Amino acid sequence: MSDNQNYNPGYLVVSKDKKVKIPTFFMKMAAIVFCYSGVPVFLLADIYVTIFQKTYFRMSGIPQLDRSDFIQIDRHKLPKLSLAQKVNCVYCGYANGVAAYFKAVVNHMEVHSCAIKHILNTPATEHQKDFYERSKFE
Repeated sequence: MSDNQNYNPGYLVVSKDKKVKIPTFFMKMAAIVFCYSGVPVFLLADIYVTIFQKTYFRMSGIPQLDRSDFIQIDRHKLPKLSLAQKVNCVYCGYANGVAAYFKAVVNHMEVHSCAIKHILNTPATEHQKDFYERSKFE
């Protein structure tokens, strides 16, 4: 029998022949700690991209984007959600909004600063459809 066949997600393997059952509470707490450890990262990203846009865009004459168009925190107001679900909805709304805001600011900068197509089309590059062809610059 291979090691993969012995795997059971309800157990922690502490040695080859010894397994310890993982309490559901422990797994939930570990997941919460791991998930919410991203809060400082999103806060710093939010602060950074806001300051970046306010300074770089103003100095370059690029129209600024409205942060509130991206960060929407509203699902926590749904009455049938538990407190934990409401907290998670606030976190997801904020984190996804900051990620979308960051991407939009960088895309907007690219449109106004370097509108030349890349060699490959990658996902989420719709903003590059009207960019100049590379061949004009080779």
